Amino acid sequence: MGLITLKKNKLILIIILITLFMTGCYSKEEKELAKAYRKQGEINALNYVKEKYNINAKVKSVIEESNCDSVWQCLDSSPNGDVTVKLNANNKDFYVYVTGKYKSNEAIDDYQFKEIEDGFINFFKNNIALNLYDYKLEFNTKGINEYYNNKNLDDMISYISTIELYYIGENDLDKLNVNKLQEKFKNHSGYINLINFETRENCKAYKKAEIKNVGIPSDNMKNIYKSSMLTLHQGEKTISKYDNITNYNDEVYVYPFQDNTKYEISLTNLGDLNYYNELYPELSDKKISQVTKAYSILSSKSYLYIYFPIEKINAKKTDNIFFASVCNVNGNKKYDIENYYGVNSTIKMGSVGDYYIEPIRFVDCDSDSIIKFALIKMDN
Repeated sequence: MGLITLKKNKLILIIILITLFMTGCYSKEEKELAKAYRKQGEINALNYVKEKYNINAKVKSVIEESNCDSVWQCLDSSPNGDVTVKLNANNKDFYVYVTGKYKSNEAIDDYQFKEIEDGFINFFKNNIALNLYDYKLEFNTKGINEYYNNKNLDDMISYISTIELYYIGENDLDKLNVNKLQEKFKNHSGYINLINFETRENCKAYKKAEIKNVGIPSDNMKNIYKSSMLTLHQGEKTISKYDNITNYNDEVYVYPFQDNTKYEISLTNLGDLNYYNELYPELSDKKISQVTKAYSILSSKSYLYIYFPIEKINAKKTDNIFFASVCNVNGNKKYDIENYYGVNSTIKMGSVGDYYIEPIRFVDCDSDSIIKFALIKMDN
């Protein structure tokens, strides 16, 4: 089972559980009201798609919405009249969002999302002189009321939030003519990114990181895979190149916060790990061990992003992983555990996605100090 499918199934299960919880909290009158809303919402949804698309759909599920914002506010809430109806037509499942309070033919739906997506991708293929490898396109709404007829693509632009187009080995993005794209999307508030990767493997790794939502600062982390990127925003074009990212020892990536940051990295020895046990009283009886090699960096600036691929880390996903470092402050060694916030600190390796991410701060270290770092784990 794929990650997206797994997450979707979990989300559906959560929605069902919350719905059951809310329904269980309804009074007798509210249960009757919810039942009436579902019945009218189902009728409205079927009439809506019949009128809009001339299709006879089958109902797969009907869920009424509540006035609450969270489970804990549902104890005294009642159904608000809005209904989500899952339908199937032409071997395709889709959703209609409609009122169940009264008879209505006003609604929004996602029935044509794939057609609209295909329309945009065909436009890009026909107007960008490159071979498109893959893409990501996301809508900023769960449904639309307008009908897409293959000729009104411009009217669909306002419903799009994210567009990323992926290319392999196209190293001259800065020479690419994108005049037609600039004109078509000049009023689009979102960003269109044309991203070039050196290899297909880099593109796949980038997409995997996207899917897993790796966390702060995820956008910087993902740059390790990119070769270059052309960005369009409200008609303006910018070019970004990512040739200042270092992969050392096939275990750690270093990405500078600023393009002109100068740094050197090498293998080193972190030293006696017992010093970390002495940082906090509750760590005195913890067993601390390294899960990566130790590295040293001398940088001319304040920030560097450090990335450790999980598959290279000698730890289990249930292990508590922390970023350990040491540098000179006022001539004295300062040991630090970056993500430790007390006895209840738990940063499971599996909870940070594909990568452990850490901005190294040189602000407190002496200007000529070398900082040493590694990932460590703590066991009782």
